[in-house]
Amino acid sequence: MDNKKKSRRSVLKLTGATAIGSTFIGTSAAASSNKKKSDETINTDFNPNNESEVINFLTQLSDFSVDEQRSIFENELNKEQQQAVIEGLQPHDVEVKLIQSEPVVSISSIGYRTQKAVYEVTTRDAAGKNLWRFAHRCIWDYNGSKVRNISSTPIGQTNSPYWSYEGASGNVDNRNTYFIANKQGRFKFCPFQIGCVASDEPMIEIRGQADGTDTANSNFD
Repeated sequence: MDNKKKSRRSVLKLTGATAIGSTFIGTSAAASSNKKKSDETINTDFNPNNESEVINFLTQLSDFSVDEQRSIFENELNKEQQQAVIEGLQPHDVEVKLIQSEPVVSISSIGYRTQKAVYEVTTRDAAGKNLWRFAHRCIWDYNGSKVRNISSTPIGQTNSPYWSYEGASGNVDNRNTYFIANKQGRFKFCPFQIGCVASDEPMIEIRGQADGTDTANSNFD
């Protein structure tokens, strides 16, 4: 697996974002002109169809607390702006990469060595801020002709208050001379207490060989 990046359009699994606008509390320009003092550093008059203006708004919004962000979202933005914010806070950049593949110092039986491999998927929003990370770590013993003692561990992390890690599932298939281990994580996007509007389920499959080498693939490649 080479390190790769791609846009969110081909990887995001929407579960109703296109219909969100009808459930939001939209306000007119009158609300924008009646800002509280604490809101004076954020531009709520941005054009939702202008990418750079949306990104600038998201950058400013991140300086506020979660409660303040929700208040701004509900009371200071119209429906089109709310939709642009929802889209902007979902993955726009995705990177899949190998972060570690090296021998492990361990007490193994004579003739066996231990190898560790870690691959990960990371995502960022439209403003370039990290959203979530999913990694898969495998450790196994090998002797040149067989593999054994295979450990497969998922790791999920979020960097956004609106994304949550819901756990992972998977299995390990030991085929004697090599193994295939897969883990699939689950992340939900539930912003501003409006409900969960999107989800991502990254999968990473690692194949480890009896010579200690490894390869991987992901549904986010």
